[in-house]
Amino acid sequence: MFDEELRLEFISENATRDKALRDSLIGKRNVDYAKSEAWPDAIVAKRDEILLKVYETDESVTWVEQSVSESNKTLWC
Repeated sequence: MFDEELRLEFISENATRDKALRDSLIGKRNVDYAKSEAWPDAIVAKRDEILLKVYETDESVTWVEQSVSESNKTLWC
């Protein structure tokens, strides 16, 4: 769950099993985590666009993100 500035307020165990990571992300923005994980800018921008739309419209949205790692491995988020 995010606040109006897209800062994380809650992270489900299903999203991130590592409790220490979940706790460290509370209060941070999507872009902060993305930078630490070296996500492509396009994914960060699209995710923020979706999250902002959800926040503004109160609609539920589902999406899948795909990228390719530096080692040429497909990543699904």
